[in-house]
Amino acid sequence: MKKLVCGSLVALMLLAASSVSMASYVDFTLYNDSGYTITYWYVSPDYSNSWEEDVLGSNVLYSGSSMYLNIPDYYDNYCYWDIKIILETGDEAQWSGVDLCSVGAVTVYVQGNGIYADMQ
Repeated sequence: MKKLVCGSLVALMLLAASSVSMASYVDFTLYNDSGYTITYWYVSPDYSNSWEEDVLGSNVLYSGSSMYLNIPDYYDNYCYWDIKIILETGDEAQWSGVDLCSVGAVTVYVQGNGIYADMQ
């Protein structure tokens, strides 16, 4: 009986652990302080040779607004991503190898002729 109870507990713990690992994802809040609407936001694993789909989908992110984004864990907890944004003006910016696992917020802003991102 003791072996049956211990075996059942181990099986339950393994099931719970696998459920938790399947539910993980990379998440952050995107803030737009650029003065322009962000029309596209692409995120791809840094080893990819092409951009994945636009994570904003059919949405845009107006200046002064924010949006919570999450990337489902199709990539086995992969953390390093390339980011590309395109503003309503057609201007774009790219950042490579961003550790999105350690970032909780990304703030996009324009300064002079450049588009920048503060990642915290």
